[in-house]
Amino acid sequence: MPHLPRSVRTALSALAAASVALVMLVLTVPAATADPVVSPTGDYCAANAVTGTIACVDELHDYPAARAAALGTDGAARSVSPTASYLLGRFFDNDQFNTAAGFIDWFGSAPCTSSLTDINSSWSDTTSWRGRISSFQGYSGCRIRAYELAGYGGTSLGWVASSANVGSLNDHIWSVRFS
Repeated sequence: MPHLPRSVRTALSALAAASVALVMLVLTVPAATADPVVSPTGDYCAANAVTGTIACVDELHDYPAARAAALGTDGAARSVSPTASYLLGRFFDNDQFNTAAGFIDWFGSAPCTSSLTDINSSWSDTTSWRGRISSFQGYSGCRIRAYELAGYGGTSLGWVASSANVGSLNDHIWSVRFS
């Protein structure tokens, strides 16, 4: 290889050093994070009993975006539509209240009363959560009754504040009432 002039060798060395520095910079700068994709189906969901809105994400760390979408709150956590501010129940894809495979939270406009004779909220068709519910937990004073069929029919389990394992209704809960 012919001998290159000193100025060319210096320029090539500087170019090589700049290339290495650029590669190191690209490798150390974190990638821009995209906003979570919120849709009606996913693993971690929130449901607004008043509006019927269900919003889901695929990753647990994105759940706040699903909750905000379902409840109509903006980034400042101000309620745009303060109609559903009480968590009434959480339904888990796994038994034993395990969140690893997902859950859906059901939000209503008021806490449940102490009477079992009135229905405080209801979910007549679990739609995208059919074939998923394996355990549930009531909140805001709610006891839950889970049904095998849409429209509150068939075999039922409840009125209970929680169930770590829904037995024969595992993956067969199609409607729910809260009292």
